[in-house]
Amino acid sequence: MSVTKSKILKNLKVTKIKSLFLCTFIIILTLVMTEMILRVMVCLNAENISLLFKTVVHQTKIVRADPVLNHVLIPNIKFTHTGRLPGLEYVTVSQINSTGQHDHEIPPKKQNEKRILILGDSFVEAMQVPMDKNFCKRLEKHLNQNLSVPVTVINAGVASYSPLLELLYYEQRLKTFKSDIVIQLIFSNDVYDDLRYTDLAEYAHGVPCRVPPGDPNPKIFTNQSGTLDYKIALYGCLRYFKTPLNQYSYLSTLITYLLAMRCFHKQFPTPPENDQLFVLYNDPKFEELKKQGWALTSQYIRALKKASERDGARFILACAPFGGQIYKKVRFDKFFSNQVLNTDDQEQVKQIAQKSGADFIDLLGPLKAGGTGLYFHRDGHWTPKAHKIVADSFYNYVYKIINDSL
Repeated sequence: MSVTKSKILKNLKVTKIKSLFLCTFIIILTLVMTEMILRVMVCLNAENISLLFKTVVHQTKIVRADPVLNHVLIPNIKFTHTGRLPGLEYVTVSQINSTGQHDHEIPPKKQNEKRILILGDSFVEAMQVPMDKNFCKRLEKHLNQNLSVPVTVINAGVASYSPLLELLYYEQRLKTFKSDIVIQLIFSNDVYDDLRYTDLAEYAHGVPCRVPPGDPNPKIFTNQSGTLDYKIALYGCLRYFKTPLNQYSYLSTLITYLLAMRCFHKQFPTPPENDQLFVLYNDPKFEELKKQGWALTSQYIRALKKASERDGARFILACAPFGGQIYKKVRFDKFFSNQVLNTDDQEQVKQIAQKSGADFIDLLGPLKAGGTGLYFHRDGHWTPKAHKIVADSFYNYVYKIINDSL
């Protein structure tokens, strides 16, 4: 009897072990299959089959600290870039060239070549779309198809840059490209960024000469309402759930994102306001800060215009609208706000252009007429469709300037 009982117990133990192994195998197989399904969707989204077995799914270290420019793109790297909803909104495989731009290599200027340098933040940098579909390369292609001289359009955009850093970037590194036209694309959070970078700036002879590394945040809504800034709150939740596996697995990144969003919405049933967009709020209590911020931004824009013209380039200004301004409704993306915002930034930049004698190209009108599908829903930056509209908006103006100079 004891032998039979022992045998039964042994068989039960073996069955439990087999069941455990089977459950483990099924779980692992499910995870692997889910990862592969996500990767197939990524490949279809990116139109790039090589992503199916690529080890690193999202390379985040494409920026390094810089003693003069605060932060710069790391030269000579190739990388994969994806949005918050990993691989499902956009995926790009791209590169930073040897001189630190999100662009192809820029050889020495040819004798009859015309060059257009475009400065700005992440809207110019355009990591969200394939390089040949951003407005810089679309504009370059269109101009080369219709002009008798070769044209190079240089993408000098860097995420989180503002007119102060763009001025230093031009003086320190970009003027050696010998551009014939310099275009500066302003975005509404540039005023916020100029305030914080000016706090860090070091001066020589009363002029900013460097902005050392750091990421100060002006106290705007934080001081006045006791709430966190939207971006700080959101990124805090994302960092809390982030794991090293996120760099190698779309599934891991997706789980992190969903947990972070659940945490964020639980902590903030009504999301906090966005400090970066304070210039677009109609509240009178921000008027003094707006004046201070726009005065700095205007000063840096005029200085870049002066530097460009000193080097023989024509200077052009434009202002990039964001989704909330185009569609007149709240959008839950990186540039979220609890209210529909005004378009004062467009008027301010236009006035700066008029007062300084610079050309101004309107992008608000063409994008408003462009219909839907212009902005990534969660990321908030331009889609390929919007980049085409922006390239077309620049084309006629720039074509005339170059054609008249021949």
